[in-house]
Amino acid sequence: MKMYFLILLLLWGGLLYAQDTLSVKEVYLDKDLAYQEDTNGLFTGIVQAKRGKQKTFYEQVYNMGVIQSEVVYYRGDHEKPQFRTYYQPKKPWVFQKIYYYHKKKEKYEITSFDQDGKKVLIQRFEKGKLTYSCEYDGIVKNGQEICYAVNGDQTVLEFEKGERISASCRD
Repeated sequence: MKMYFLILLLLWGGLLYAQDTLSVKEVYLDKDLAYQEDTNGLFTGIVQAKRGKQKTFYEQVYNMGVIQSEVVYYRGDHEKPQFRTYYQPKKPWVFQKIYYYHKKKEKYEITSFDQDGKKVLIQRFEKGKLTYSCEYDGIVKNGQEICYAVNGDQTVLEFEKGERISASCRD
């Protein structure tokens, strides 16, 4: 599984390397699709917004006019993303996953969405270990909410359509 993911990541990175990188002013949106300003054709490549001359603070990746992903960087730090958002490949602007990275590198959060863009899961990690997980049905909790304490104790809450129905603690 790790090897499959690595190969997929390398192929995706190779495709991005060969694409255009334009500024926000060189691309426009029409009916949720991105077009290149000078050719009026569907855009494939990377759009960047910069502060000053070189400080990139925002990037979007498009394929045939459809947004694939976007990255928002912490102010003044192009190397450190704050948010990384992936969109459904065939549905423009419908979320697939959102990664939120805390300023401390060891903390991050992943929000997952179904094919229609409804939130289904939030997971929080610290130092690579899962510390929180909660299932959703759109905007309401629906399923298990699991919290892990520093000492390893686990708390599980059950939700149905936003209402808590049970709770338990496990060692």
